[in-house]
Amino acid sequence: MSWLRVRFRADLDDPRPVIVPPPGPWWCTGWGEVVAYVRPGQDIRRWWPEAEGETDLAVVETVVFSSRFPAPKGWDAQQERWSDDARSGGEG
Repeated sequence: MSWLRVRFRADLDDPRPVIVPPPGPWWCTGWGEVVAYVRPGQDIRRWWPEAEGETDLAVVETVVFSSRFPAPKGWDAQQERWSDDARSGGEG
C-alpha cells in the first residue's frame, strides 16, 4: 500500500495537525516545513489547513525513517492500523 509524502510550509509556532491522530507519521523540519505521510486520495488539508502551498508531493511505497526522522514509538502497531484504515476507506 503506497503513501503520499507531502512537504509544505507550516505555522512555526505550532506545526502540529489540527486533528489527532494524523493519518500517518509526520515531522517538522525546523525550516518552517512539515513532512507528512498520508494515503493517496486523502486531503492533507484536513489535518493541516495551512498546506495550501504544497512544495513537494511524491508517491512512495514505504515510509522512510532516518536519524532526523526516527520511527515513532509503536510504529508497527500504528502502521497496521493505518493499513487497515486505508483498506476500509477510513481517514486514519
